[in-house]
Amino acid sequence: MDCITPTLIAAMDSLTGRYNKTGIDEWDKVTRFIHDDKDWRLIEIHRFRERMKIAETMRTSVDINRIRGELKKRNLTSTEEKTAYLYRMGMGGNTIRMIIPNCKSDVEHVIAQIRSRSGMTKHNKNSIALSDALAMIKSGMADRKQ
Repeated sequence: MDCITPTLIAAMDSLTGRYNKTGIDEWDKVTRFIHDDKDWRLIEIHRFRERMKIAETMRTSVDINRIRGELKKRNLTSTEEKTAYLYRMGMGGNTIRMIIPNCKSDVEHVIAQIRSRSGMTKHNKNSIALSDALAMIKSGMADRKQ
């Protein structure tokens, strides 16, 4: 999805004095402020933000489906196996629940068991991003980490 459109570029250009009299680029200096809610530049910036939210949602769902596919390739079928694999790789409980839906208590139980066996405290948080986890799974790093 291409979020940056020519209209957005025009809106941003119109808000900045892109070049001063000497021709030096001054992108960071705002020369005008928008006071009208119906200004075309403000509307375009809001549309850009909406496109970014949609793109992020799409990216997340694609990553989740790819991770699910990688788990199937590794013949991880039970919730416990999947949770243990993803947690040891560095994913947190909320992220794991996005990948393995409808199993909140199972995920929390497996994570609690792993923490008690390894001596981890609740202050040790896992927080690997979905795209990083996908790269680790595909490269085989997750298998070596266990």
